Amino acid sequence: MKIESIYKHFLITPSTHIPVVDENGKLIGLLSKEKIAHEMADLESEGVEYNQIPENFYDYTINEKLLHYFNSYKTIPLLNQEAQRISSWDKSQFLTEVAKLKKPEPQK
Repeated sequence: MKIESIYKHFLITPSTHIPVVDENGKLIGLLSKEKIAHEMADLESEGVEYNQIPENFYDYTINEKLLHYFNSYKTIPLLNQEAQRISSWDKSQFLTEVAKLKKPEPQK
């Protein structure tokens, strides 16, 4: 997949972040619109193909803008690691899963 195929989800959903889960349905991170847009602007990454969403695109905490998203929308899309929409979560399910989210330890 190219970076543009990841970014298209932010064109459809006016959220600053989109949750991404692994094959077991466990939340692995929040895909950051800002980080994706920054990566798209990087000329060195133009044309790069990804097998799955890179770890550096994720955020691991929520911000106020993301919480305000739920004032206007009932659900938020849910993506898998290949940037495919697989489902959606409502606010309570989203907050429950984010409360369990931990940033992975750096590889040594």
